[in-house]
Amino acid sequence: MPPKALAGDWLDLVLHRPGLYIRDRLEVFRWVFATPLIDRCLPVYLGVDGPPMMMQQLGLARSWDDRDQKLYNWASWFYDTPVMSHVAYAVLALALIGLLLYRRAATDAPIIAMLAGGLLFALSFLPLSIACDYRYLYFLDVAALTGLLYFAADPRLRGPDLREAPGRGRRAV
Repeated sequence: MPPKALAGDWLDLVLHRPGLYIRDRLEVFRWVFATPLIDRCLPVYLGVDGPPMMMQQLGLARSWDDRDQKLYNWASWFYDTPVMSHVAYAVLALALIGLLLYRRAATDAPIIAMLAGGLLFALSFLPLSIACDYRYLYFLDVAALTGLLYFAADPRLRGPDLREAPGRGRRAV
């Protein structure tokens, strides 16, 4: 299909059938974000493989060994669990943002920004996504886990008392 015809069809869909366009975008995003059948969304890719022509041009040989198989088997145990759920990581990120905003420690701001950035990045796939490839949203997962580690290092719900200026607190005797 010529690019001009494709663009015309797309514009016609957006302008004259916006409901269909929005339903379609939401369904595609659901496959990226919620991965209803994660096995179909390439959550783990191991070995070396690709189109034969490209493999030849790159001088690569197809490879899959016992270690790849064992790692794949181990990773597949986590399919359909919160460990492989972008939704779970989004909920974790939102909960951490709430806790850190409540705590209001000065060092929480960059972590809040990272978590919000991960959520916004994931949301950016609403208009962009075309496939359910699981790895597209790894940044959200890593940001949520990083935020969890940060909070676990100091789980206090109250930040330091900002009324005490440095050097003005109690003195050691």
